[in-house]
Parts: sequence; structure tokens; C-alpha cells
Amino acid sequence: NPYHYQSIIRVGDREAEIANKANLNWAERKQIAAVTALNRFQNLSYIFGVNGLKNYGLINDPNLLPSITSPTWTPLSALEVYNQFWLLYSQLVKQADGLVTDDSKMTLVYPPALNASLNKTNDFGLNVKKLLKDNYPNLEFVVVPEYATAAGMQIQLIADSYDGQPTVELSFTEKMRVFPLFRRHSGYDQKRMQGTNGAIVYRPLLIAGMLVANDAP
Repeated sequence: NPYHYQSIIRVGDREAEIANKANLNWAERKQIAAVTALNRFQNLSYIFGVNGLKNYGLINDPNLLPSITSPTWTPLSALEVYNQFWLLYSQLVKQADGLVTDDSKMTLVYPPALNASLNKTNDFGLNVKKLLKDNYPNLEFVVVPEYATAAGMQIQLIADSYDGQPTVELSFTEKMRVFPLFRRHSGYDQKRMQGTNGAIVYRPLLIAGMLVANDAP
């Protein structure tokens, strides 16, 4: 189900006059703030969907297969972190029944806290990301802060497409609709609106998930 949301920019004549004396374009700053707020919600909808609707995100789509689990990566060596990725990749290959290979275009989505582990270096001076790119040349890395949850750090390995069909589409109805400017007695306002369908998962089998345990408090 699509979900539409809006933000209304209100600028008073008096506040604009005060800001202008300080060489501040107050209307422009409010416009930037409105766009930022709308886009932030749009991104959240791609991850979590919209509660109460059949509008799902990339980590809560009901058709996704269960995530495998992993211990916290903090104490692991570079080789051990690499092996955890190998387990995730092996799970994806198993789910895809041979449709995914080392050369497939894939995206690894993970929270910022795991960046340090992916940058760990082995005895030969090679970090985990370098080793991954050497063995999976079409692998891309995407950091998403919201993948760090109370239950653990979520990771997803996504095969980008198969036979020209994308695995996931981050779908919107309208990216930005700007409504007419309305003049009021002592200012003006303007509505801006966007719409989201959340993340549409076409082939759940081409997404493998892993839940990494959080560090002990």
C-alpha cells in the first residue's frame, strides 16, 4: 500500500525581515529543512516500511527468509570476520540454488559499527574489505545506521538482480510534489509532499541475512 506524507513550510514576514538583517535566507533554510525531513522519512520507509499498512521495508518484509546468526565481531581476527562473511555468502548461494556465483553483482548492507571489523588487517597487511573485493569483484558495500538494532546488528547480502529483474526496488509514488505558495496576512506557507511504497522485494531467495550479536554491555 502506498503512503503519502507532507511537510508545510511557514515563513512569517517579521521573522524573514529579522533573518535578512543577519544576511540569512530564512525561507531557503526552511525549504532545505523540509526536504531533509521528508527524505529522512523516505529512507526509513525503505528500511522499516509503514506500520499498519502492507508497506514493508528491506528488513521486515514478511517474505524474507530467517537470518542466520553470528557472534559479535569485535574480538574476531580478520580471517574470522572473513569467514563470517563466507557463511553469509554460502547461505545466499544455498537459497539461490546456484543462481549466485562469486562474480555476481551483490550488495552488502550493514551498520557503521561493523566497519571497524571489516577494516581489520591480516598478517599479510590485507584488510577484510580488500580480501572480499579480491574474491567477489562485483561486491558493493552500503552502510545503513538503522541496521544496528537492540536485537543485534543486521547484515544483508543481496544479489542485485537476476535475468534483468532487480531483486529489490526502493519504490516511491512521488519523490517531491511542490504545492502552490499561499500568501497569508503576515507571511506565507507552502506544502511539499512525497509518497512511498517501501521496499518491494521481488525475489526474497536472493537476499541472505545475518544477525550479529551486539557487544556485551
